Amino acid sequence: MAENEIGSQLSHQLSLEALPTELVLRIIGELTDLDALFNLIRASPVASRIFDHYAHEIMDAVLPMCPLKIEIQHLVRAVILTRSSALPVNNLHEFKLLFEEQPLYLSDGCRCPPLTLPSDSLNAASSESIRSGLATACRISALTNTCLGFNLGRLHDKSICNPYHYGTREYPLQIFLGGRNASRKGLMEMQLVGEVQKLAIRDPDGLGWPLEDIEEAARFKPEGFVTNHNHYFDGMEEEAKTVCEYLQQLRGEDDEDGEPSQRSPIDYYRLPRPPAIKARTWITEMPKPTMRKTQFGNVYDLGNRLIPADPPIQSLELLVKDRPPERLGIHKSPFRGQDPIDADTTGLGIDRYIDFAFRSAESPLPDVPFDVFRRLGFALWDDARMRAMRFVGKYDGGRFTAAQFFVWRSLLPEEEIAEAAARIKARPSYAE
Repeated sequence: MAENEIGSQLSHQLSLEALPTELVLRIIGELTDLDALFNLIRASPVASRIFDHYAHEIMDAVLPMCPLKIEIQHLVRAVILTRSSALPVNNLHEFKLLFEEQPLYLSDGCRCPPLTLPSDSLNAASSESIRSGLATACRISALTNTCLGFNLGRLHDKSICNPYHYGTREYPLQIFLGGRNASRKGLMEMQLVGEVQKLAIRDPDGLGWPLEDIEEAARFKPEGFVTNHNHYFDGMEEEAKTVCEYLQQLRGEDDEDGEPSQRSPIDYYRLPRPPAIKARTWITEMPKPTMRKTQFGNVYDLGNRLIPADPPIQSLELLVKDRPPERLGIHKSPFRGQDPIDADTTGLGIDRYIDFAFRSAESPLPDVPFDVFRRLGFALWDDARMRAMRFVGKYDGGRFTAAQFFVWRSLLPEEEIAEAAARIKARPSYAE
């Protein structure tokens, strides 16, 4: 047999389209990334047909294994259920509670995920809603990374800081887990609020809420709702505001192109189209497990799921590459923003801004607004990036030094510096 004929037969045998349905279904169910799942069903007619028949089973298998925070997984489910008019919320008050502060974890002062939907909740959704929800989740994935890239690009300006300070050989800083989680969470929350608004307009009976609640939901403004400070601990709303400013910039570009950013009122809610990407360069890596103490006992936090740790699980090495110790000595990054737990707290940039503007009696710039720092992504960056850019000292013990005050001051326009100086002069202690 000719060599080219053998190669042709082998290529045909190895084709995904020629595999039995059961084997293709098993391959799809082993995926651990929603982007990969969406690209597969777009590229393969066989995978697309199988997804249409087994959409519920596939999402139940893939979603819990994705590198998404548990809270973001619940938001994906909620968006899909809303599109199927099956969101398990009885009224507007219950819906708002999904975004309110929740009881804290017992040991770390971080909030619990406010939205909890069982893994089988998608059984109430239609296959069409699952497919469209998957496409939306992938659009938000692209928006998340382009948002981070957009804000990071502003730091490359040599007039702001040394271009080598946003990454070093020792800490290349390609991955900023905390910022990615915060951005995606804000986008998914806006998507959910927009879906509820659209449903209240398109099919009021689909919500099953009282009439006055439906009328209020129809007037929702997703960006205003998500950035409401009542939904967060102090400062956390700045993460959502950072994302909203990026979306406004995208909508401005869409308007210039003559394309509306939203479709007709009867359609699903759509965030702006992400900018064209020549090649996907980001990789969403799973964080190493950390130990958390909750009201249900000790758990391993793997980012996308919690696993009970009492008694210690001997098979944890099957779930993560690096097997953790059998008890509490779990790996934790020395830099905040690289562990799953860090998505539930304010970023270092926000904490230091609050110290700088409100808590420090020695600050030369009291009560300065966060606007300038937000435009540079300070709400999203982790410890490693803030320290590499010299906005936070390595060994400052949580206190601002004179050099740190100068660095932060250098970013502000002259009018804000003058206003801060006037506020200092107006203090009673200064007048004395």
